[in-house]
Amino acid sequence: MLNEDYSTLINMEEIAEQSYDDMEAYMMAQEMVDKKLDEGNDKMKLATETFAAKNNITLTKESSVLADKMKQVGETNKYYNAIYLIFFKAYKQEGYMMEAVSKNNITGIEQNKNALLKYAQEGLEKLKSQNPSRAILPY
Repeated sequence: MLNEDYSTLINMEEIAEQSYDDMEAYMMAQEMVDKKLDEGNDKMKLATETFAAKNNITLTKESSVLADKMKQVGETNKYYNAIYLIFFKAYKQEGYMMEAVSKNNITGIEQNKNALLKYAQEGLEKLKSQNPSRAILPY
């Protein structure tokens, strides 16, 4: 099941570049796959603990450096995706405007210019609510 989800995600990647809605759907699919991986890891941890308890094995509870780094990577990816969607929306709109310019479509230029301005202003407002400190990885 997870392999199928990952294959679907890979196939969506190229399509996602074509529109904002597709990119947003692609990123949501990535989050769903990540959630399934987390659920799988939780099940594996529970199975390991159950096995250890049944077989009189003592597990150490110290924090895993890898687990900590994976958590930081997850937080960084969430931050990156939020910022990237802000950028991508304006980027795609600029492409539509440039296409109208290349066709000398005055109406299209004006409509796309107004939409681009709107998306840029919305993006600037959204950026104010982003917290980059949660996404900083220590070296």
